[in-house]
Amino acid sequence: PNARVDVAGLHATTANISNENFLSGNYHFIKGPDNSKITNLGRIKVADNGIASLVAPGVENSGVIEANLGKVALASTPANSTYVLDFYGDQLLQFALPLEAGSNIENTIKQSGQITANGGTVFLSANTAKGVVDQVINMSGVIEANTIVKKGGEIILSGGNGGEVSVKGKISASGKKAGEQGGTVKITGEKVGLFDQAKIDVSGQAGGGTALIGGDYQGKGTLPISDFVYMQNSAQILADAEVAGNGGQVVLFSDKATRVYGGISVRGGIESGNGGLIETSSHRYLDILGINTDFSARAIGGQAGSILLDPYNITIQAAGTTTAPPGDAANPWESAEVDSILTIADLETLLTS
Repeated sequence: PNARVDVAGLHATTANISNENFLSGNYHFIKGPDNSKITNLGRIKVADNGIASLVAPGVENSGVIEANLGKVALASTPANSTYVLDFYGDQLLQFALPLEAGSNIENTIKQSGQITANGGTVFLSANTAKGVVDQVINMSGVIEANTIVKKGGEIILSGGNGGEVSVKGKISASGKKAGEQGGTVKITGEKVGLFDQAKIDVSGQAGGGTALIGGDYQGKGTLPISDFVYMQNSAQILADAEVAGNGGQVVLFSDKATRVYGGISVRGGIESGNGGLIETSSHRYLDILGINTDFSARAIGGQAGSILLDPYNITIQAAGTTTAPPGDAANPWESAEVDSILTIADLETLLTS
């Protein structure tokens, strides 16, 4: 806990590298010990534009990592795989094989501390196979990549094809100063959940940013689509323009079931600007739990924004419940082979917001 690392850049890994590759600048790492782990309880600070990366089958940060205008990467490597550290290309880390069965690591990445990369990128990646670990990314701490000198930050939580990405803490890629816009947050995995007091903030004084949870707009683009997306009623996503500018974009998309019970806001600026876009969709089932959902795409100084609800089938009817089966946080990953329901009262509530 009292350790301090203050360097231009840092790469910590439990994997191996040959002398020849290291001396030639070919950062090609090979299989390290199975179930090995890197834990940071202290404070790691790298210079502006630097890189701080922690790579192992298990990575845990309960301390502080700071890399303003740079990159922070917490990555769970498959225990038997190779990976390449790329300082100059588009991808910081490139992996080969998924994690094999037999790992006894409970959470491949556990982030309960604070990570700050204002104006830069924070990347949490766990490329695992289905059924290997229950929770591949457990984010209960704070991650900040706020806009700095009008350079927006980006925060990516990538859970791969297996396991659960659980967010219970605060993720901020906001623009806090005059003229700054919000940045980008992308969270994907087989199952993505925003639980407890989870808060994602991509607001900006001059315009809201983008939050993509489980997939991109209408499931298009290259972003992987999650099987399930769940947002508890105490969770919150903000993509507001706070002064002058347009509201941002918030998308929650899944393949099998999207359940959204929390608050989402994409408001236009109080001086000028239009409202943004909220999309809650699924290739199959959507549940928004009507009256408990707080959506806002208002605009005081411009046109109101849009709310898109797009499951496979949706029935708008006078009465009934939008919840089938129950949207219980104890079991948020239920499939629902039923049509989605939207009551007229809930529809009217959404229209007034």
